[in-house]
Amino acid sequence: MARWLAIFVPLALAAGQSQAQQPLSAIDWLNDLPPTVQIPPQPPLVTQTMPPDVTVEPLEAARAPVGLVSGRITGLSDTLWQGSDPATVARAIADVSVSALPAARRLLFTLLLTEARATGTGPDLVLEARARRLMAMGAADPAFALLEVAQPLDDPGLVAAWFDAGLLVQQPAAPCHAIRNTPHLSPGYAASVFCAARMGHIAAATVMFDGARSLGLMSPEEEDLLDRLLHPEFFEDATPLSPPEAPTPLIVTLRAAIAEPLSATALPRAFAVIDLHDVAGWKAQLDAAERLGRSGALTGNGLLGVYTARMPAASGGVWDRVAAVQKFETALFSRDQAAVAETLPKAWDAMHAAGLTVTLADVFAPDLESIPMTGEAGDLALRFLLLSDRYETAATMAEAAGLAVGDTAFLTALARGLPGSVSAQVSAANPASGSGPQRLAITDGFAPMPALPPRLDGYPLGETILKALDLLDSGARGNLGDLTDALLGLRALGLEDVARRAALQLVILGPQG
Repeated sequence: MARWLAIFVPLALAAGQSQAQQPLSAIDWLNDLPPTVQIPPQPPLVTQTMPPDVTVEPLEAARAPVGLVSGRITGLSDTLWQGSDPATVARAIADVSVSALPAARRLLFTLLLTEARATGTGPDLVLEARARRLMAMGAADPAFALLEVAQPLDDPGLVAAWFDAGLLVQQPAAPCHAIRNTPHLSPGYAASVFCAARMGHIAAATVMFDGARSLGLMSPEEEDLLDRLLHPEFFEDATPLSPPEAPTPLIVTLRAAIAEPLSATALPRAFAVIDLHDVAGWKAQLDAAERLGRSGALTGNGLLGVYTARMPAASGGVWDRVAAVQKFETALFSRDQAAVAETLPKAWDAMHAAGLTVTLADVFAPDLESIPMTGEAGDLALRFLLLSDRYETAATMAEAAGLAVGDTAFLTALARGLPGSVSAQVSAANPASGSGPQRLAITDGFAPMPALPPRLDGYPLGETILKALDLLDSGARGNLGDLTDALLGLRALGLEDVARRAALQLVILGPQG
């Protein structure tokens, strides 16, 4: 034991001495560190014991507004549908009447295209209704763009509308890709089969088609068309199919794919955009352009572009309108006052007969405004200018030139929003014309400091505008109380321009626009 202690004690002392010395390092520069290192004080990990404030807002408020035009441009808030029942608004959008007054149609387009937030967290019924109404008016391109912005990858109703709009504008690739990736969102088995075939998956399309047909999951028309698309070799000598009773974008597309296209002229306005493409003949393009111009889906410049694409090779009907408009445009371009005076009446008659006077007025107004006109041609030119977006400037110029006399005085006063200054004398001058009561109703609609009529009060902004459009349509057809309330309502909502243009169009062109 003494021997072991003699060995252990020196070793323990040596170990204690070695621990008191600075350790050696295998890395030389570690030996050069100062003996002590000052570590700055660190903030405590927990600075408070109470939970932080949390901001809470409804989920729908966090969803980005969807639209193609900012409310800063249209003057409409992105909450214009908030507070409304989605199903009620969807029905109102689908059913609202805009008569033949271009100002009413333009307001509806503005309402449908303005950025707006969803009304809830479920399926966006309002957005779907907006897209569907755009398509019904012939504006398939804006409808497709609206849904592209929304990216409706989790809403079956929006995917179905996106698919239809894509077919109408001949851009079904993106909707088909979404349908292939999320089959449960497909608008139907026929759409799934079509998309699979279009993307080159013929075997998969055939399997889906056979299964859906055996289970009766497609309409008879869809079955016949898809069968001919997938098995063309069996139908080389088959009798052409009968026209569909209820054409859909898919049926029309499939008819074109099997070389049995349908004429868009005989189809609803939603299909008119198909004939605007270069593959259609000029006559078909003209018919489509006029239909879309009347609905407001095609701008005046777009319509004029189709009108002036080439020289008419025939006469009668649309060819006479094309010739009249082309001659008028040439006269304006040459700034020949005599030529303008000669061609304007024929162009006016042609455009009015087709319901396109207002559509082209905005296009021709800047050039026509700079050409002095007198007599009957001058009076017609003034009316043409009053139908354009330069109506207020035209009225001011006419009054300064002493042209605002008689019947024209009411029009120029109306253009400035002050029809009451002359309405009484005009009504007295036309006691049996029928225009007196209408103009008095219009004058009442332009009362100072307008307020919402009781039947328009108490609704969210979007619903109020839709109801005002319904009243305007009724008023244009002769219900003068509705006309007054519509004008008062529009002005109370800040839509003074719409009210003035609608009233001018009604007085100058009549209820048919």
